[in-house]
Amino acid sequence: MEKFVDSPFFTYDFYSFTSRGNPVLVQCPKCTKCAQIKRIDNTYIVQCENCTFRKTKEEQYLVKAFAQGECKSCRRHVNIQLEDKDRHYRKLNKECPYCNALVQCHIKINPTKVYYKEVSNAKGADPIFLLDFHLLTSLGPNQPIWALNKSHLKYLIAYVSDKLRTKNFTGKTASHSLPAYVKLAKNRDDVLRKLKQLEMK
Repeated sequence: MEKFVDSPFFTYDFYSFTSRGNPVLVQCPKCTKCAQIKRIDNTYIVQCENCTFRKTKEEQYLVKAFAQGECKSCRRHVNIQLEDKDRHYRKLNKECPYCNALVQCHIKINPTKVYYKEVSNAKGADPIFLLDFHLLTSLGPNQPIWALNKSHLKYLIAYVSDKLRTKNFTGKTASHSLPAYVKLAKNRDDVLRKLKQLEMK
């Protein structure tokens, strides 16, 4: 049996997952069959091939402005978020937050991605359209077990099956964000049975 090696932290994060072109399987709200969420450029699209259901949502951005520069007094980098009234300046003198000296700063405009509200683990739904995942089951009350698609499900089965888990890099792994009840050794057999059932969907 091949040894399980955990994946990097953001591998199965919804936003990271869809940005790499991976589809997410959800339950169609119209016919209850399997629909797919895909991200194309800055647009999320959910579409069901079993019926006519289709919906889109644009990725949202919030434009922020920052005064940036290097303090000549303490030699530290200054990065101060500005109010709307100061955005039109090209340069601006701001007080260093570390030593209170005046610093000549240039203005940087930064469009920041605004993520849709995260959905509680107790719901097992996507954060864009709030649709239940297609590969969704439960270990108990408020203990959903779900996978974004079949490749994510394969990872979960491999993770739960392996009693000796390793990683080949430093930092957090994909399993770090899994709920505790999925990781508990005493739940291994029950969780694995539930995941195997999802394979049949």
